[in-house]
Amino acid sequence: MKRVIIASLVAMGIFTAEAQALTNIVFYSFNTNGFVGVDQSTAMTNYLQVANIGSGISSFSFSNSQATPLLTILSSVTASPNNHGFPAGNSVGMNGWNGGASYFQFTLNATGFQGLVLAWAGNRSSTGPTNVVLQYSSDGGATFNNFNTFAAPANVGTTQDVSAVTALDNNALDVFRIVGVDAAAAGTLKIDNFSIEATAVPEPSTMLLVGVGVLGMFAIRRRRS
Repeated sequence: MKRVIIASLVAMGIFTAEAQALTNIVFYSFNTNGFVGVDQSTAMTNYLQVANIGSGISSFSFSNSQATPLLTILSSVTASPNNHGFPAGNSVGMNGWNGGASYFQFTLNATGFQGLVLAWAGNRSSTGPTNVVLQYSSDGGATFNNFNTFAAPANVGTTQDVSAVTALDNNALDVFRIVGVDAAAAGTLKIDNFSIEATAVPEPSTMLLVGVGVLGMFAIRRRRS
């Protein structure tokens, strides 16, 4: 009987660990300096607006108060977080933040994923936004909610754990906005190495096995009593 109980506990521990393991599902290096990928004969370039990891489930866009929004390629942020194997290269920046309607935007098809964690590095000019608002939408951008307001990163990385927002879990219509506010003038805000990590939603078969293990343990206890 003890062996059955131990086996059930081990199985449940393994399934739980697999379900809770954070995986990097999206990463934007914003590099344009020719990273060589899996195929060493082909130089992968022009990552300005395309995800290096997760391009099939995420897209990047931007907007500001200028009549013609302009995204510029800038030097990489010195204190960038984990670059997931990609070299330091460039970041993307934008000015015109004093209009109060400027943002960097990332969409995410989070089908099959839950417990999202966002991270990126940022830097601002002396007249750029002093604060950043992280907003999220679970309906494709029809409505946005403020998640957190914090000081604009000054050449440092930031991590925002949105796992408590369960509406974003296993959802195909997630959208995130990094909104710069309180800019003194049309200064610059730039971001680098944007990533999204998540855990896999447990497969129904996994949940069934865990449930069977729990029921088995209760059955054993009842027989003994």
